[in-house]
Amino acid sequence: MSTDYPGKWRFLTNPDYCSIYRVPNSIRRVNPEAYTPQLVLIGPLNHSLKSLAYKSLGDITNTKSTGYLNMEEYKKIYLEKFKQEVGDLAICMYRRIIEDDEAKIRECYSESTAWIKSPDFVEMILHNCVFVLQFILRTINKAREKTGDPLIDVPCLRITVKRDLILLENQLPYFILNKLFHTRVCRGRSFRELIIIYFGLNGKIDTNSKFSHFTDLYRCAHTETLKELTLGNYEQVDHMQSRP
Repeated sequence: MSTDYPGKWRFLTNPDYCSIYRVPNSIRRVNPEAYTPQLVLIGPLNHSLKSLAYKSLGDITNTKSTGYLNMEEYKKIYLEKFKQEVGDLAICMYRRIIEDDEAKIRECYSESTAWIKSPDFVEMILHNCVFVLQFILRTINKAREKTGDPLIDVPCLRITVKRDLILLENQLPYFILNKLFHTRVCRGRSFRELIIIYFGLNGKIDTNSKFSHFTDLYRCAHTETLKELTLGNYEQVDHMQSRP
């Protein structure tokens, strides 16, 4: 009998959807912190870090785990404030959209998420999506006055969250964020335009470029701005001497 667990590999039923996976250990071990969220955990691939954080509850010397737990509470606060703005019906609509796309969302991850029950998975995606959307909007619309939200008011926290949002293992599928964003009556910029501004990628990505998530957005921007390699006149090397 097969048992599902975090980190379990799976055969993909639709490889075209899959775009979110773990950084190979051969790369991660060079600098693990570079691939580990420092403050906010997004999506199912970092669920084990969340579980460890809850096990260390009360240990204030473990500052990273404390930060993770604080952010989990802030996701709830963001969802509650968003609910006050748009009403319960809008939240129900968000939840229904996620439920309808649940299978497709799961297919975006290279590892099995079957160990997460459907209601829990939907709630996780809902809380994470609302947090990401609201955080980006609040950051872009930030005024000089204090908002009372330390994630917006404190520059180092704001920058840390931004960096966490581009980590490969910390991603949500772009399509679901885009769909939820445009479910509301949003005047002005599209979600695509909004995140390009937020990540400072104006003029660095083609208008026709397609990307699967925020990490992929950065990949597109970097590959499209690389200068084309030109062939020059070089002398042919017939023999190369190695050091003794």
